[in-house]
Amino acid sequence: MAAVAAAFAVVCSLAGCKNADPVGEASSTTAASEHGSHLAPPQVRVSQVKRSGPGPEVGDKWTADVALNVCGQYLEPPAGEAVRGVRANADGSVEIAPTSEDEAGHNANLAAYIESIGAELATGSLKLPADLKPPEIQVREDKVAVAGATFVDGETCGDVTGKVEVWVYSPEAVKTGDGLVVVAENPQDIPFFADGMALVVTFTPESSLPTLPPSAALRSSVGSGN
Repeated sequence: MAAVAAAFAVVCSLAGCKNADPVGEASSTTAASEHGSHLAPPQVRVSQVKRSGPGPEVGDKWTADVALNVCGQYLEPPAGEAVRGVRANADGSVEIAPTSEDEAGHNANLAAYIESIGAELATGSLKLPADLKPPEIQVREDKVAVAGATFVDGETCGDVTGKVEVWVYSPEAVKTGDGLVVVAENPQDIPFFADGMALVVTFTPESSLPTLPPSAALRSSVGSGN
């Protein structure tokens, strides 16, 4: 666990995911250095995300990255057993390996990951796993429980209203930020449409600018030779 924590700290130094002030200006992001833009990404429907790619075929072995973020702070990635060909790993990576048509294509989706880690996700609501670490986070002067907690649209991060969203990074967006989109309606249905994509399941102020999952930032940095 110490090694995982150390690796997480290194990744966060690359990704800019340290415990930033969740209700400050550009609260949870390092968009200027990471993606070269201060513009908020567009909000789209799951049907639009599905046009980005067909998803994996039976026999494919893909890797994606998924992170959990509350009030601008990334939580330690939980691990889980494989669910419909999707397995969450403790380093933030996700294995997608469908073995039947029922697990392939757009059936390989975020809902399987959410079930794998013991969470629940729907429009406007996120329930986190009971064994999540850290079990609570500091949000300004307050300690906020996250392990087993449920967050819904309209609750606050500090004194700013938060919203349940998923930040969707295509493989290109992982590298450059281009094509990043946000989904709030039926986010559990977001498919793993391409090998190397990334997702952030988050409850944050709507004004927050997205950042990559720490594991994706590290993978992208290593892949680029930096």
